[in-house]
Amino acid sequence: QHGLTKRVASIVTVSPEITEYDLEGNLSDDALLGRMEAASIRAVADGAGIIVPAEGVLNARLASLGIDEIAGVPVLDSFATLIAHAEMLVQVAGGSERRRPEFKRPWQDLEAATASVLR
Repeated sequence: QHGLTKRVASIVTVSPEITEYDLEGNLSDDALLGRMEAASIRAVADGAGIIVPAEGVLNARLASLGIDEIAGVPVLDSFATLIAHAEMLVQVAGGSERRRPEFKRPWQDLEAATASVLR
């Protein structure tokens, strides 16, 4: 839908899997990083140029450890990215003004096209 299919080089799982129990501090930092590095090496071998931890708690744990690179490629902190994007939208919308920004929604064209077909 968003045209990202061609941009995903690999989806790799960590083995052995990292559980919520592990992420709550029951897995040493070294063990966590060892598993992440092994998975990241596989992703990089598949052509990945960035690592995006898909699990929120894993993302938070890596960020808390200051991990911003694994296997020679950057690690995306999705929470920091989300906050930076929200801050940018506030700036684009006029900063301190309390109004809803007028951004074109991707589905508006689809709604119009669907409505014309259904008429």
